[in-house]
Amino acid sequence: AGDCATLRDRPETPKAGVHAVRQGPLLWRNLVAAARGGELARFRPRRRFLALLDTGDGRAILAYGRLALWSRWAARLKERIDRRFVRRSRRPVG
Repeated sequence: AGDCATLRDRPETPKAGVHAVRQGPLLWRNLVAAARGGELARFRPRRRFLALLDTGDGRAILAYGRLALWSRWAARLKERIDRRFVRRSRRPVG
C-alpha cells in the first residue's frame, strides 16, 4: 500500500509506488511469521528514492533527492523499469 497508505511510525514518508514494491516481500515474510507466531520485521523506507511520472507527451518527470528533470530520456527509463517489473511479476513463484 506504499503509494496510498501512511506509515504510522513514519507519516512524513512520501506516498510512492516504490515503497509498495519494497514492502511486498517484507509483508509476505511478516504474514508467514504472524501465522507461525513469529517475530515481525519493521519496514524502513529509504530517504531518497527514484520517482518517475509519465506526463503523457513522450516525456516524464524524474526526481531523485534534490535532482529533478523532465525529458524523453526519463520516459524511456520509466518504460524500461515498468516493463521489467511486469515481466518479473508474471514469473511463477517458487
